[in-house]
Amino acid sequence: VNIGIVRRRIGVFGKQRLGSAMASLAFRVYQKTNPDQDFAILLENKKTKNSLLFQAGTVATLSQPETDAVRGDHYGRILDAYGCLGVLQYCPRENTELYLVVITRCMKVCSFLGSYIYKIQEIDIISLSHIRPSNYKPQNDDEGWMKELKKILNNETFYFSAAQGGAESLDLTLCAQRRDKTNKTDNRFFW
Repeated sequence: VNIGIVRRRIGVFGKQRLGSAMASLAFRVYQKTNPDQDFAILLENKKTKNSLLFQAGTVATLSQPETDAVRGDHYGRILDAYGCLGVLQYCPRENTELYLVVITRCMKVCSFLGSYIYKIQEIDIISLSHIRPSNYKPQNDDEGWMKELKKILNNETFYFSAAQGGAESLDLTLCAQRRDKTNKTDNRFFW
C-alpha cells in the first residue's frame, strides 16, 4: 500500500484570513448528489469566495459566480471545515484513489508574528470518487488505513497558521533565519 500527499498546499485554500482569535469554519465541502452524472466534490472557501472543483481526476478553480452556477441543485453539503490539508493519493494494488483531507476541529495555541497558530485536533478524509452516504459515521465506516492515518493526524502534533486581520499568514515551514531571507515555502517540511 502506497499513501502520499499529491498536493501539498491548495493555493488560496492554504491560508485563511481571520478577523478574530477564534478559527472560523471557512470551508464548506459539497458532493454531487445526482448518480447519473460524473461524481464531483466542491470545496468552497467562504472567506475568499473561491472554490475548487474536483471531478474526474482534475481540479478547477472557480469564482463565486461560477461556484453558484455549478452548485445549483445538484450538490449536497457534506461538512464545514477550518482548513484543507490537501489531496491524499492512496494506491492499493493497481487502483489509485484520491481523497480530500480537511481539518474539522482545531484549537488556538498562540499568536505569533501577526498570525494565529492552531493545533489540529481532528481531520476528515473525503473520497473524491464515491458519494458519502447521508448516514456516514466516521468511526464505523472508515477503512483500516484511514483509521490509522486519522490516528496520526489527530494526535495534536500538527499545526497550521491563519493571519490576523488582513495580513499574510505565517509560513510554519520556515525557520527564523530563512524567513529573513525569503518567503518561499521550504518543501523539505511537507510529507
